[in-house]
Amino acid sequence: MEGFWTVQFTGIQGWGAGVVTLVNGQVLGGDSGFMYIGPYTEKGNTMNAKIHVKQHVAGVWNVDGPTPPRTTRHHSSDSPGRGPRVGHGQRSVETSLCR
Repeated sequence: MEGFWTVQFTGIQGWGAGVVTLVNGQVLGGDSGFMYIGPYTEKGNTMNAKIHVKQHVAGVWNVDGPTPPRTTRHHSSDSPGRGPRVGHGQRSVETSLCR
């Protein structure tokens, strides 16, 4: 799982993409408006991550609309590719990782 990945998101505002590095149990990444930081664990073929999304450019929306300065996302997947929708209701976001 460790390495450099691209990440794609689909939400109510459309789609977006960024990059993440998974190293020593940490997710470090971002895109043109947001940073993604947080811990992840692996067990067998399952990855679980708790991602803090922090806006670093004012006025930029992410794929689930205007975001508070700090938002937490939980990602759990049984493959490094497609993850489930995370969040609640209309503010949920689907993610996928690709090398």
